[in-house]
Amino acid sequence: MVTNIEALKSQSIVSVIERYIPLRKNGTNFIACCPFHSEKSPSFVVSESKGMYKCFGCGKGGDAISFIKEYEKIDFNEALQRLSELTNIALEYDKEQRVGKSPSEVLEKINTLAKAELQKHREIIEYLAGRGITQEICEKYDIGLVPNTQELLKHFSARELVESNFANEYEKGKISIPMRERISIAIRNPQHKVVAFVARTHPHYNFNKNAPKYINSKESYFYKKAQILYLYSNAKATIQAQKAAFVVEGYIDSILLHENGYKHALATGGTAFNIQHLNLLTRLDCEVVFCFDNDKSGMAANFRAVKVCFQAGFYRVRVALLKNKDSKGKLCKDINEALLAMDRHADKSARDDRKGGARLASDREKLDFNFLNGYEFFIKWLYKNKDKQQAFNEIKAAIAACKNFYDKQAFLECACKLTGVPSEYFTQDRLPTKQANDDYSSLIASILHSEECAYIASELDLSFLPKELEKIISGALSFGLESAIAAPSLCDRHPSLISAHGLQSPDSSSKILPREKTESKQQNIPNEFIQATPLDSNEFYQHYCDLYLAHLHREQTKARAKKDLHLVLALSEKIAQVKQDIHAQKAF
Repeated sequence: MVTNIEALKSQSIVSVIERYIPLRKNGTNFIACCPFHSEKSPSFVVSESKGMYKCFGCGKGGDAISFIKEYEKIDFNEALQRLSELTNIALEYDKEQRVGKSPSEVLEKINTLAKAELQKHREIIEYLAGRGITQEICEKYDIGLVPNTQELLKHFSARELVESNFANEYEKGKISIPMRERISIAIRNPQHKVVAFVARTHPHYNFNKNAPKYINSKESYFYKKAQILYLYSNAKATIQAQKAAFVVEGYIDSILLHENGYKHALATGGTAFNIQHLNLLTRLDCEVVFCFDNDKSGMAANFRAVKVCFQAGFYRVRVALLKNKDSKGKLCKDINEALLAMDRHADKSARDDRKGGARLASDREKLDFNFLNGYEFFIKWLYKNKDKQQAFNEIKAAIAACKNFYDKQAFLECACKLTGVPSEYFTQDRLPTKQANDDYSSLIASILHSEECAYIASELDLSFLPKELEKIISGALSFGLESAIAAPSLCDRHPSLISAHGLQSPDSSSKILPREKTESKQQNIPNEFIQATPLDSNEFYQHYCDLYLAHLHREQTKARAKKDLHLVLALSEKIAQVKQDIHAQKAF
């Protein structure tokens, strides 16, 4: 039995649990949303001093081993093995325990054998060299050739190979090695231990026609593909120094990046970037830069990765778009293709410059990227690949989910800049349909009583007013503009307005003549319009703008309800123009 369980349990429970979920410091403890039930507010608490966790929502709690058991759905022994890997503390057994090679020892030895096997096959070494992989790179990054089954059985028992997940047992005592004769790359965990392999075919062996190009080790308690970032242990120190991690998709891409100065490069290894990957990086306090393949699926992978970060409340994100081109002027698909194109270009330049002597190292072509911040890439990708209304809905939801004030403002400013839509569209659930200034009485009274206001009104768009009021104002304007004689009011100069519409002059003591009551009612013009206090010209224009803005907001709300994005954008432009006119009027 294992004798050092207490030593394992005494390790920091925080460092173990944050490998699975993001934790946030809260006083002396750490908190998070519980991974075992759905919740919006965090009720999951981890105590560093007690070495325990507890969810006050669902009631689950315990130590690091019980957390691993519950989260990974494995038994106690597997959880113990997993904790050993996470804490980098080897399990110790009593003397009666059968001694055999541990999976980690078996896999380390297989890696050594594979690298030695590769040296026996010159044609495969040349094949790798053609892809930019030298013998030095093979040795440095654990690239080899998996020996055949007979060779492996010289060094390990069948049981050891099966327990390390490198072999499959199809009958008792009989095994098969799926990766045999393939080029292999060893995968190391954050503690730099070999936990798995990825192996691929090559043209120098008669593989089955339908054989998959790549094979990954099966998952086990010591290897979870979704929890591994390739070259993490190699890049960790550089990431912490540069405060940035450069995440790509392929194993070879990350290796070649390291060899070209990008020592902070990592690879997801064909797996979608996920929250567990993000947890590995957030503990290093770094920015995350995504650079997946330069094609449609790669751009979609960039978007999904950025979205994972945003949903976790992490916004220190950028996307690097590869700008290097091949000999035909086409954008290179990935890092490997770009480097090969650069090498071909360098060889051609060297031949052309042979007579002029060696070229300067500074003249060598370099990898070239266009960097976009996470907000910009997120919005642009949605605009290009989604229906405009759906894109706006996703952008609005992402902004609403942003909790940090500064992150939210940066996101909002980027959205407004790229879409041309005012911030209110993204920040308000419903724009007001009724404004406090929806009062037509002052507007009409000003037109009726002031020559200057009537002149201003003649240049304005009054089509938004109720039809009956628009008709009355049109009549008033036609009377007023035909007269060149200054008068206190249109009503004084044109008593016919009063008799025609049942309105009274401000100086009149009588109300409405009995003969005009019926006509006034038909026109549906409340008496308050004529009795309201008129405004001066500056106040009149401001009041008109308030009414017009209220109308535009109402129309925009209706357009949003109908999901008519084109009308929303058109109305947004009008609203912006009216606000600009108001600002200009005040400045004048």
